[in-house]
Amino acid sequence: MYLLKTISKETAHGDQKEIFDWFEDKPINTPPSLQRYAISPSIAKFHLDLIRYFSSHKTLNFALLSSIRYAIASKVCYDSCIAINETILKRSGMTDEDLKAVASTQQDTPLEEHEEALLQFAVTRVLHPEQGCTQEQLQDLYQLGWTEQDLFDVTYHGYTLLSGSQLTASLSTAG
Repeated sequence: MYLLKTISKETAHGDQKEIFDWFEDKPINTPPSLQRYAISPSIAKFHLDLIRYFSSHKTLNFALLSSIRYAIASKVCYDSCIAINETILKRSGMTDEDLKAVASTQQDTPLEEHEEALLQFAVTRVLHPEQGCTQEQLQDLYQLGWTEQDLFDVTYHGYTLLSGSQLTASLSTAG
């Protein structure tokens, strides 16, 4: 159980309220992580700005980014993130079988081949940084059409989720 106060739509004001307002016309509710971050309005606004950035990314689409979050969250048991991204992915047409493939980062996900490669890259970079990365791996992704910015952005996106998971766990009761 998370031990710090969580901000609700009803108690939000100023920058906190902006977070809830932004999700008003979206197909999902305000993510639990942002409700927790809202205790610190500047940090919450920073995360909302990240969401806005990724929501309008010119090459990384919503299904790919949701798949990256879902795969990482599944591997680190970040339940609230698993739930919200499962909802997003099911609304985009994925089945339970598709979700299993995404969670295990298998090659038979409903993503395009070049997206699957980027999914695997992001998950590996975030969950196994000790493995490093090779120039050949980068070249393979460049040949699929990805840019250095895309590689940086998906890795950063994954680390943002991982840090949220660890932050939540560190401020929750054990177990």
